[in-house]
Amino acid sequence: MMNKKWVLDFDGGNQLNLMLMAKDLCLKTNWDKIAQESETHARRVGIQVTAKRNRYTTINDKMAQLWNRTNELGKKKLLNNSKHFAIRFNNGQGGHGGPNTGIVVGVMRGKNSSQTDERLGRVFDTLIHELCHVAHLHRYQATIQNGKRRPHDWLYNRIMLGAMKPFLNLKENDLNPYRYGWSIGAGYAPTKAMEQMFVDTYKSIEDLPVRLSKHFNKDIPEVKVKKVLTDEENEMKIASGFRTTLTSAFKGCGEYDGWTQVMGDSWDLDCPYEYMDILKETVKKTMTLKGLDDIQIEVLSWLINDENEHWMEMREMSWSAQEKKQDRLTALWRYLKREN
Repeated sequence: MMNKKWVLDFDGGNQLNLMLMAKDLCLKTNWDKIAQESETHARRVGIQVTAKRNRYTTINDKMAQLWNRTNELGKKKLLNNSKHFAIRFNNGQGGHGGPNTGIVVGVMRGKNSSQTDERLGRVFDTLIHELCHVAHLHRYQATIQNGKRRPHDWLYNRIMLGAMKPFLNLKENDLNPYRYGWSIGAGYAPTKAMEQMFVDTYKSIEDLPVRLSKHFNKDIPEVKVKKVLTDEENEMKIASGFRTTLTSAFKGCGEYDGWTQVMGDSWDLDCPYEYMDILKETVKKTMTLKGLDDIQIEVLSWLINDENEHWMEMREMSWSAQEKKQDRLTALWRYLKREN
């Protein structure tokens, strides 16, 4: 999920991948616990709570669905379609969220977004704010007062404060929306207060909690240096690969019922199983034909070049798979004969 649309650049070459940050918040926050604590708190202070019926998925499951759907759409390059339930970022400010459309968060790249020292805190605040709309409205009905829907009701704000608690070191008595001037006509008051706290708390990479700092990285391309193998190491690598192919060839032979009869008729061998075991171990040690007698070489050639073709046909492998396997077996035989 690397895309410049959701990567914030900061002074010093630091970058923050907001999409991975959103993933962390979706999957590692105990949303059900926060919602239950908020509901209990609401009832205790006399706030009416209306839960939605027929909710067969938990909030935690809903948030996992949000991330999984986002990841799936991101791989298909379909995140720009606003009809999809997903997490999206744009260059503006603010955002919106809900249980049907997911969330949109502005990353403040517009002409009026010069407050780069405040951007981390503001975006962090907005991201949690919008995720809380998904959590809140998945389980509860928004308050209707004076004929108007109020999605930023007391319960929503209590859930939001609960989600922000670990990132702002809030205490239990800090989780009451009334403390920040909330009223039915001032639903954004707690958000504005938290936004300033986020701005004051998160100004640089050093301020991020360990849980999220892993999504910060230096904007320095990592150059992967391919290890140059010595001739001896390269030969060992090649031999190891062909040794695996050889083992597979012997296994394939054993799955063909008629192989023991062929060996008896062609080479008059009474103990084909024991003979094959000895032959396999002998060849695997040196990965050459050295030390083999003429009959052993004939048997090995038959096994690699002829018998495995019958096995592949019996297994009903596709033509392309058979050709690929046969090419590998031909290369194996050529490799074994290299020192003869």
